[in-house]
Amino acid sequence: MNVERRHVRAFQTSVVLSVVLIALVLGTEYLRGERLISNTDRSQVWLLIVNIVAVLGLQAFSGNTGKMTISHVGFLAVGAYVSSLFTINPMMKRTVLQGLPDWLYTTNLDVIWALLIAVMAAGLIAWVLGFIIVRLSFDGVVISTFALLLIVQSVILAAKGWTNGMTSIFGMPKFSDPWTILAVAIVAVFVCAFFKESRIGLQTRAARDDKAAAEAMGVNSKRVTHAAWVLSAMVAAAAGALLAHVIGAAGPRTFYIVFTIELIAMLVLGGQRSVTGGFAGAMLVTGIIIMVRKAEGGFALGSLEVPPVFGATQLVLSFAILGILYVRPGGMTGLWEAGVRRLSPSVKARPSSPRVRGQDGQLALEGLSKEFGGLRALAETSFALKPGEILGLIGPNGAGKTTLINTVMGTYFATSGVLRLNNEDATLWPAARLARTGIGRTFQQIKLADSLTILENVMVPVSSTAPLSEDLEAKALGWLETLQISHLASSFPGALPYGDQRRVEIARALALEPAFLLLDEPAAGMNHEETEALRQLLTNIRDELNVGIIIVEHDLNLILSLCDTVVVLDRGRVISSGTPAEVRSDPAVIKAYIGSPQTGGEALPS
Repeated sequence: MNVERRHVRAFQTSVVLSVVLIALVLGTEYLRGERLISNTDRSQVWLLIVNIVAVLGLQAFSGNTGKMTISHVGFLAVGAYVSSLFTINPMMKRTVLQGLPDWLYTTNLDVIWALLIAVMAAGLIAWVLGFIIVRLSFDGVVISTFALLLIVQSVILAAKGWTNGMTSIFGMPKFSDPWTILAVAIVAVFVCAFFKESRIGLQTRAARDDKAAAEAMGVNSKRVTHAAWVLSAMVAAAAGALLAHVIGAAGPRTFYIVFTIELIAMLVLGGQRSVTGGFAGAMLVTGIIIMVRKAEGGFALGSLEVPPVFGATQLVLSFAILGILYVRPGGMTGLWEAGVRRLSPSVKARPSSPRVRGQDGQLALEGLSKEFGGLRALAETSFALKPGEILGLIGPNGAGKTTLINTVMGTYFATSGVLRLNNEDATLWPAARLARTGIGRTFQQIKLADSLTILENVMVPVSSTAPLSEDLEAKALGWLETLQISHLASSFPGALPYGDQRRVEIARALALEPAFLLLDEPAAGMNHEETEALRQLLTNIRDELNVGIIIVEHDLNLILSLCDTVVVLDRGRVISSGTPAEVRSDPAVIKAYIGSPQTGGEALPS
């Protein structure tokens, strides 16, 4: 497998954060050896590291998908209780827990093996629950995961023979040194950093920014969200197992609302879109919690006695969230990762020669219709397109042009009729499958992933179709060079002018190596020079790459000068099709689309 810049970024971030962890542990051990800090202070540092692992797990899902989960603490509880069942002294288990099977009473494993079992158990539970979670929107995830947290609490309280109910369970061995905690934390850092920069992580982040656009680039949004959910649960379970063996107990009160609020605060304050943000947020918030809890029971300032303040920790965290997000809405780190410098990709990556998949098939619509309730937006539309042809789709506003593009692309499913791609019935194929099979598209309103660089935007479709041995960055850079925008590779979409954003969208669609390209009003908002450049670009794509193009456009001069065939829609129906010359002189087009001279309309441009 090629070593790409994204792998280097993940390695840099992992090394920098691991060095911080190592320095933190070694410094703590030195200070304890010199008796400059107490065992309690030492344990607080260990708990800090546990919190870092827990937040990294939360970041793996919420940071990469943009969907906040409330049940993360529930997976920590799974890790804590499951690992404890395998490490508690057998005599203690028989005394406290009356409902265990006989084999579990006699089982006594090392902490690391118990931790691995807990991680696998949480992963299995998350995998099953994930089939529900991936179908939900942001609000749905928040509500359902809160319900899941309540279910976990209910199970802990009800399964008294396994969990000891309301009473915490004790008897598991406590860590006597920090090396296991440190090792697990370093593994968590590497796993989460490399997941973010992996193909699945890249696709997850693209779906976070715009699900429809990501699916049109071949991303199976449910599959990648499912993967992030399972990974998040497994990392959380590891943190829960560590926590149980740091404090030597596991109880229902630990894994509930207060801890949930604290973990969410850590992620949001640090910056949920980066691994470094979760790491930094855990350090900041844990420090705040330690200081506030010391003062929460009351303290004296000279002669002034400050009484105990119940709930001061949550109050301070709430104000901290409001304050930091007011100043930095993306958290302290935003998108920044430790040790990363965004150098020009042309320095680090060598572009590969772009190509498209050679296909001799066609894209055919056979009586395709689409209804929304009682409204028929598309009625029995039929035409065919072969690679190397350009078909223009015109019609007045509301004629059904964008509906047709969305139906062909799988954003909508046809109510009736058949869509054939290379002689296969693709009528009910989802957008991601159509994209991977040979159809690329752009959107009427530009849909680029704002949190990804231009290069990363184009890497998304490459990651959907290219084999694992392919260098994603080199291939994506090749497409940027083809469209003469490789100098923008390290920029973010929001910094580009409109015309360049359109070129990026076309480069991203071509990176699928499609046989057919669907362009929805690509010239909208362009001046004459930009439109002429677009016409030349599309001509080159047709001639050099043999791509079939369907272009929806209101610029009739562009359509009539560019297209081999023009199809005219009116109220969802095809009223004319043929060469530009034939359509230009068709009375039905003049009447329905432009209007007649008697009604004040204009003639089609000649």
